[in-house]
Amino acid sequence: MPTTINGTLHPSNKNCIDWSERGLIAFASHSVITIVDPWTLQRIQVLELHNSAICELHWCPSRRFLDEGESSLLASADISGEIVVSDVITAQAHARLRIAGAQVNSLCWFAWKDTSRDFILALHSKGQLVLWNTDTNNKVWSHTYSTPYTRFLTDPFDAGRLCLLSSSNSLTIVSDISLNAAPVSPGITVILPKDSPIQTAAFHRAYRNQLFVVADNTLYCINADVGVILSRRSLDSSPLTLLASLTRDALYVVHANGSISLRVGRVSKEGECSSSVVASIEGGREGGGQRRPLAAVLCPSTDAAVAVLHANGKMSIWQLENKSISGLPYRSYSIDDIVGFSDSLETTVEPPTRLRMTSQLSSISSGATLMRVRPLSTEMEDPWSGMQLAAIGTQHGKILVCDLFTARILKEIHAQNSPIKSLEWAGPHSLLSAGYNHALSSTNLVRNDLFITDIRTGTSRRIRPEKDESPLTLMRLSHYNCYMALSFQSDPLEIWDLKSLRLLRKMSKTCPIIVDMSWSSKHHGVRQTETISVYRENLVVLDSENRLYHVVVKGLHVRDGKEVNTQWRGGGWQLRCMSWKEDLLALGDADGRVVLWNLGRRRSTEARNSKSPCLRMAFSRVAQDFTLIVLHPREVLVWDAEKMSLQHSVSLEAHKSVIDVELCGLTLFAICSDNCVRVASTTDVNRPLLDQEVPLLGDSSRGGQELGRPGSPSSQWDSNKLPRPDTIRSMLAALSVLSDRMKDASVVRKEMALSRFLGRMSSFSLLSILDLTLYKGPLLPHLQLLWPADKYRERESVLSSALCRLSPSQYCIEEAVVLGGESREAAVDSLVASPDNLLVSSLKGALLVSQQDGEHAKSLIKLIATNLIASDHMSDGVQLLFLVGAGADACKYLQSQRMWYKSVRYAKLGLQEEALEDVLAKWLNHLQMDEKSLTVLVHASRGNWNNVAILLESFRQTRLANLISSHSSTM
Repeated sequence: MPTTINGTLHPSNKNCIDWSERGLIAFASHSVITIVDPWTLQRIQVLELHNSAICELHWCPSRRFLDEGESSLLASADISGEIVVSDVITAQAHARLRIAGAQVNSLCWFAWKDTSRDFILALHSKGQLVLWNTDTNNKVWSHTYSTPYTRFLTDPFDAGRLCLLSSSNSLTIVSDISLNAAPVSPGITVILPKDSPIQTAAFHRAYRNQLFVVADNTLYCINADVGVILSRRSLDSSPLTLLASLTRDALYVVHANGSISLRVGRVSKEGECSSSVVASIEGGREGGGQRRPLAAVLCPSTDAAVAVLHANGKMSIWQLENKSISGLPYRSYSIDDIVGFSDSLETTVEPPTRLRMTSQLSSISSGATLMRVRPLSTEMEDPWSGMQLAAIGTQHGKILVCDLFTARILKEIHAQNSPIKSLEWAGPHSLLSAGYNHALSSTNLVRNDLFITDIRTGTSRRIRPEKDESPLTLMRLSHYNCYMALSFQSDPLEIWDLKSLRLLRKMSKTCPIIVDMSWSSKHHGVRQTETISVYRENLVVLDSENRLYHVVVKGLHVRDGKEVNTQWRGGGWQLRCMSWKEDLLALGDADGRVVLWNLGRRRSTEARNSKSPCLRMAFSRVAQDFTLIVLHPREVLVWDAEKMSLQHSVSLEAHKSVIDVELCGLTLFAICSDNCVRVASTTDVNRPLLDQEVPLLGDSSRGGQELGRPGSPSSQWDSNKLPRPDTIRSMLAALSVLSDRMKDASVVRKEMALSRFLGRMSSFSLLSILDLTLYKGPLLPHLQLLWPADKYRERESVLSSALCRLSPSQYCIEEAVVLGGESREAAVDSLVASPDNLLVSSLKGALLVSQQDGEHAKSLIKLIATNLIASDHMSDGVQLLFLVGAGADACKYLQSQRMWYKSVRYAKLGLQEEALEDVLAKWLNHLQMDEKSLTVLVHASRGNWNNVAILLESFRQTRLANLISSHSSTM
């Protein structure tokens, strides 16, 4: 049972949302973390481990093939500077990290090769970049930058690369982050053309070395290796966040006004980089104010679903569709089914495409005022039978109907146009609400609203006529829901018959100012006549002078109130509230004193455990249980009224206060000032999930292993026997749709679809390489380094020409020389036109167009290149070696300096057959030391399927290994 229903968000909760590969969404609301199952869009877990508003939130990444399942760990940071690592299953904090006096500007999990996921990289205030070991709670290293960076981004392809964002229009790319030592190099600083602060940024997940940055509503695409701006596009409105796809050159832009657009990239043969919008939704329906979006996240498995979290705490899911894929459930398709990738390496989209909102998670609206729990219903036709309903009123005249034990908001009803100040259940399906708006005159008169609402239909009916009068302050319903007492600030008490909705009596003008009222739950009766039932009910009224009056209502008759002799009349106390159950009458005063008056024994006892005023009192509705809750401004006290002993107290942090409380059975619920509804008890509010409460895909021991292949879900997953049938039913429905879509596909492609469905993206990547080998399947951009050399060279040659045209930097020229052909010609043009270092640039250009065919020239150039490399001029030496056809030697030098990625990249760009295989073989030997997960993919790309199967067996991936073995034997 989730212990909290979230409300509106804190401003610091901006971008505090994350979506795990297995399909769980985590987001922050003030200091509360809520875990949502996107299959049903319902809350399944709530964590309250912070004392301040949360400003960062990230799921721990899986360890790819080395993990049988995904970690259930979350890293979060709050505005006080504390970092908490928590487990969503056990609801426990595994680590708490803090630097005294420092805030946390940004953090991420540091997924270094195949090491355990125990490290967090955090950017603290004053430029402190710290690598934390969450297992020991100690710093591994710390580095302080002179520039006050506000945030950083991690490169999804290289854990050692960060992009540090400043508060101005500059950013710095650092590439020497490691597990063992703090960064040393100053990095590459990029200054954007416009003097405007950076609004948001993101690394591309599909292609290496691409960074998206937005400043002054302009979207820049930057090459992260050299800091060159490849393209720029104006955006229609201010962006909130950028969400890059993994398997397509596509980017979702979520704007601050609520609009969402999908842009796809394109690189022309002339080297022009651009992007175009292929799908969008306008933000007009989302509006502003409390409905403005504060965070958004992309499903990392499908790239076809976007979750948008709004300032009012509501979350909506948008899914990408086209004419052939419409209305299909979550995870039954992916972005690959809508956005294509052709053999000519172009991203293609067949219009029309659109984004459709498929589901929405409600929240407690802003300005929650009070809460009332419905007595359990025994009606056979009650659609909410078995649920513990509660109605929550708000300042905006809305009533939220919630199931407290599942944290689900079932209905949101606009009951009246004024703030709801009184709310009572008038039956299992009826609610009475009251409030007022101030009249247009300058007097103290108001326009009172009193409505009865049917929660089944959402229709509301006004009971009293609208007129200028004294404010309605109290509304109390009798035990049988037959009569209603209305108290006004300065007008007399009114008694109404709820069966006929008519006024029975308005007391005389001499009626005192009423502080509180309570109907009896014992001293009542009903007499049955031939035609009607006549009810007799008793009401006690407390006035501002501590006097009690007893009013009897019988049928259509209301007897004048008779004063009851008490010891409090005229005393020094100031009674504020009261509650009545059977023979016990409880009263509370302005000094926190609680008095219990036993009517049967005619004696009273008093106690005081708080110095703050009593604001509200209520007895438990459980028969023969005399638990009494007393609401004070900063705490809730729970008393055993029979023994007049304090059972326990619930206090909140300094920044929170209690607005209203209710007993649901013996469970205490409270509305707090952060608009959250909480279970308040003496036990820890962080409760571990039971086995049956863990979503199937979120359970690493069950998910996927028992689901089976598409089309054959295990028979044991009978939705009628499961404790959470909605989740399982939704999941199996999506699996059935996926099975139907894949019925004519090969076994490998069916397994690819299942891997993506289960969120096992590493298995999906491996199978895509097998599919490419067997069936000439499509290339995936995020595996570009593992593409066949000809396709890799084709893509990079176009980008190289673009880079040379935009920048004559050493990196660009070096890559162009390695590629040769048209790229080398572009490099010559760039050097000749460069105004920087004219002499060197001219000599380089002349060298590139000269002939080096003679053996003597080649030998001399090789000697010069070797000397340059020995003298720490690696780039110049590498260029000369590739210039004379000695690229294999250049790659060996690069590998000797542990520049493994560059050596493989250059080998694919400039080497052929045996020389290329030799470089890849040495790379594989290096990877086998501490990057076995990547080793599997490299073996697959080279066709070493026996090695792949052996490694998979060592990772306990037997099923996948058998599939690989059975298909590799046919090659």
